[in-house]
Amino acid sequence: MKKISFIFLSFIYLMGEGSGELKSVETPSDDKVLECNLIFESRKEEIEAQLKKLDEEQQSLIMLQSVTEEVLKEKQEALEQKTREFEEQRRVFEELQKQQEENRRKQEEVFQKQQEQKKQEIEQLVKKNEELLQEIKGERKNKLVETYSNMKDSKAAQILQSMPTKDVIEILGSMETKIVGKILAKMDAQKASEITLAIQKDLEDKELPKSPKTQSSKE
Repeated sequence: MKKISFIFLSFIYLMGEGSGELKSVETPSDDKVLECNLIFESRKEEIEAQLKKLDEEQQSLIMLQSVTEEVLKEKQEALEQKTREFEEQRRVFEELQKQQEENRRKQEEVFQKQQEQKKQEIEQLVKKNEELLQEIKGERKNKLVETYSNMKDSKAAQILQSMPTKDVIEILGSMETKIVGKILAKMDAQKASEITLAIQKDLEDKELPKSPKTQSSKE
């Protein structure tokens, strides 16, 4: 209603006479007022329809603005939610990658320790086998020495002179000198001489001190 009154007064003002200069508004005559009333009444419905249309457009605009803001708000919230989800996934991925790297490092350490342990076990086994082999060789040698020592001189001489000189030296070198002399006496003279010289040379090689390593002089 206030809007209609304002339009009516504006209409009256525009209908008044006057120049471009600012003048006091003259009181309209009854004829003019009646004429304005008739014109206003004839256009009242049109003006009300336009005002109603304006109100509806304004309400539609306000509603559209509200809906737009709500949609934008929802999209902003959805975007923020997606961002949080992405950051969480990235954090989980980085944590998983870090854990995998740590597990790989621990596996490498365990593998290296196992390899080192196996290497030590193999070295110990080889050393033990070598000691066992030497022990077997020593026992075998002792058995042979004992066997040949208990044989008759002629029988022992016959067997030993048919063996390689190296093996004969090893066996005779562990026997008593007296028994060795008796066995050599029963051997072929040439073979006995060859074995005797070989035994002497072996004893000399064992008695000779090891020569020190020569060091190159520094310039």
